Amino acid sequence: MPVSAIRNIADSDIKDAVTNTFVKAAENDLIELDGNDIKITEKGKEKINKPDFIKSAQKDQSEAYNQKVKAVCQMKYKCVLNLLEIT
Repeated sequence: MPVSAIRNIADSDIKDAVTNTFVKAAENDLIELDGNDIKITEKGKEKINKPDFIKSAQKDQSEAYNQKVKAVCQMKYKCVLNLLEIT
């Protein structure tokens, strides 16, 4: 992954959180900088291939997806209510 991907994050809070996470990962020898690229070390590969890590990542992705779906449904619901009020 190119370092520029982190530099291009617009939201400063998200950028700071991502940067802090990558710094911790580098301190734990899970990733390394290779020029302008961030690469996963062998230790990092071992960690992400562990069943507990995979299960946790799947849960996090599922929760994030569910939150997005709820937000879209709420937005659509509000639009419908607004249309009903207008008519």
